[in-house]
Amino acid sequence: MEGGGISDSEPDKRPESVEISAGNLFSGDVTPYWKEDNEANVVFTSPEEANNGLSNGGWFAIGLIVAPIVVGIVSFALVIGGESLLYDYDYEDDYQYDDILTMSDEESIDGRSYRVYETDLYLRPDLYDDSEVNVRGQGYSCSLYDYPHEEEQWEKMTCYSWADGETDVYVRIVLNGGKVSFAVDYSTDSDRPTDANLWQSTSPPSSTGFGELMIFLSGAIWPLALIAGLIWGFTRGNKYFAYGMLVSIVAVPTFCFISLVVLVAFTFGW
Repeated sequence: MEGGGISDSEPDKRPESVEISAGNLFSGDVTPYWKEDNEANVVFTSPEEANNGLSNGGWFAIGLIVAPIVVGIVSFALVIGGESLLYDYDYEDDYQYDDILTMSDEESIDGRSYRVYETDLYLRPDLYDDSEVNVRGQGYSCSLYDYPHEEEQWEKMTCYSWADGETDVYVRIVLNGGKVSFAVDYSTDSDRPTDANLWQSTSPPSSTGFGELMIFLSGAIWPLALIAGLIWGFTRGNKYFAYGMLVSIVAVPTFCFISLVVLVAFTFGW
């Protein structure tokens, strides 16, 4: 055709303008969007039609209910695993007590004379890792933690005295099943040692460090999960999922806490 007509050899194109007369009524389905590029004509659907996944209410429900339940299950599993590593091991200890201390001889320590008392307390570092030895008199109490640094050497104990003056007490331990001896400096017989005790135990295994980490993560997973859910929801996911997590993990506990405070305040008349 000539003039303003469309040539038979040219491909079909959309008209640049459509003139609609008054009184005309169009009906039928809405056609898809039409996109035209240099190579081919492509038909694509609208964003509303492409979004056929969960509704906003569904994402909100997942953030409000499902996500906290999953986090709670993981937190509970971490607690169970951590406690099994911390407490499910063969713990051994030994407690000995002696209230009949026998004076054997005198010993000079740092230029001072001390009376030496023998006990029936036996230290076993071949079986145990930690120890605590204690001795008491009528006016003092002394203790020493851990094993002596050198075998059969006098070690000064940490003492607390509630009588007049101070009492110096040393302990000497013969390792590998030897007896425990005390060297006591006092002025009167009323200050002589009256009883002593020894406690020995095994140290927890190295796996307890990992157990403590699991216990820590069982609590830390809640804020971590909230932060991760908010970042995913507001950047790549659905923002209503983030809103649901905020309500479940932040708003609900906060509301319960405030309600509890108000209830206590009204109950006690604060």
